[in-house]
Amino acid sequence: MLEGISGTVHTAEQAATISKTDVTVIDSGTTDRALALQVIAAAKLAQQGGSKEDVLAVIDKVRNHTKLFMGVMTLSNLVKGGRISRVTGAISSLLNIKIVLQVGDGNLDIRTKGRGAKPIDRYFDQVVEQMKGLKINAIGISHVNAMGEVKRLTDKLQPLFPNVDILVRETVPIIATHGGPGAFALIYSYD
Repeated sequence: MLEGISGTVHTAEQAATISKTDVTVIDSGTTDRALALQVIAAAKLAQQGGSKEDVLAVIDKVRNHTKLFMGVMTLSNLVKGGRISRVTGAISSLLNIKIVLQVGDGNLDIRTKGRGAKPIDRYFDQVVEQMKGLKINAIGISHVNAMGEVKRLTDKLQPLFPNVDILVRETVPIIATHGGPGAFALIYSYD
C-alpha cells in the first residue's frame, strides 16, 4: 500500500515484527491498478519458482515503470477525508477548481489545476502524447462514475495501442471515497 495516504504499510510492518515467519513488507509507492500490476508480476514470478530476491526485483521494476494520473472533479471528498483544508476546499468549490494528481513514490503530487474540465483534458492529452514514445504493456482506467472521461480516454488510447487491452473498472471504495464523483485515473506500465 501507499505509505503517503495509507497506514497499511506501518500496520503490516508492526505485524511482521511479531510474526514467526519470514515477512517482507513492501511499500508499493502507489495504489489502484498500479499496485495490482506489481502484485500480478510478483505472483507470476513466484508461481514460476522465482526466488524472493527475483520477486522483489520484479516488483521494483514494475513500480519504476508504472505511472498513475488521477483527475479529481470535486475537492469536497478530499476535505472530508482531511487531505485538504476546509478553506482550500471551499475556495476550490466556489471557483470550480479541478486537479490532476500524480500518484507515485509514496506521494500525491498536484500536476495541474484549473477551472472547469478543459485544463484536466489538456493535461491528460499531454500524458497520452508522452505514452506514444514508450513501449506500453498495460493500460488501466479506473473511475468513479466518470464514463464520459473513460470514453474520451479509450477513444484516444485504443488506436494508439491496438495490441494492449485497456482495463476499465470502477475504482475501489476507499479511493472512490477520497476522489469523489467524477474522479478517474489513467494507469499505464511500460518496458
